[in-house]
Amino acid sequence: MKKKLPPLKPPSRTGLPRVALIIDDLGPNRKLAQAVLKLEAPLTLSILPQETYSVWIAEEGHKAGHDIIAHIPAEATKSMKLGKGGLFTWMTDKEIKTTLEKDLASVPHIKGVSTHMGSAFTTDTRAMKVFLNEIKLQGLFFLDSYTTAESIGLKTAKEMGIKTDRRHVFLDNSNKPAMIKAEWERLIKLANEQGYAIAIAHPRKNSLAFLSCL
Repeated sequence: MKKKLPPLKPPSRTGLPRVALIIDDLGPNRKLAQAVLKLEAPLTLSILPQETYSVWIAEEGHKAGHDIIAHIPAEATKSMKLGKGGLFTWMTDKEIKTTLEKDLASVPHIKGVSTHMGSAFTTDTRAMKVFLNEIKLQGLFFLDSYTTAESIGLKTAKEMGIKTDRRHVFLDNSNKPAMIKAEWERLIKLANEQGYAIAIAHPRKNSLAFLSCL
């Protein structure tokens, strides 16, 4: 039985538990994005900036009633190619701000921001304060993808008075259907315990096949 569960809103301690489902890494591939848009569940579409189909996906997702957030590439602890609009801890305050402004302007209809990778960037106090200050100035929320337990994103955003939360479950760290199902069950268990839970999934064949059956 399908439930209409609104994406990323403050947890409610009354009524049914809720889940928010974020689909990450949208932007480079139109075909995969089209498959995501066919899903009936309410989603939050997390779109990489400055990619070929970033604007198209944001426009189509917005028309379909989905929430849109910018998925900002940020430095990881391992050397990894970030793609366009990446943020690094070695950048000056001005470079972080200027790059982020360009990133945010490249994705229409955004309500919030998350980081793509970011296991190094989200542990750096100076960089995160510059990053979050720009998010606050633009009236956006911050979703901590929580790619490392050392992330200071959630704590710092709260201290700065920014609407924020963190990811609880990655549905598809494993591409095996049985593991995706197990993570979904863990998500539901957490939602029942907490009143809500937030999951991130990716536009992959097995993930989309599972989500289309809900």
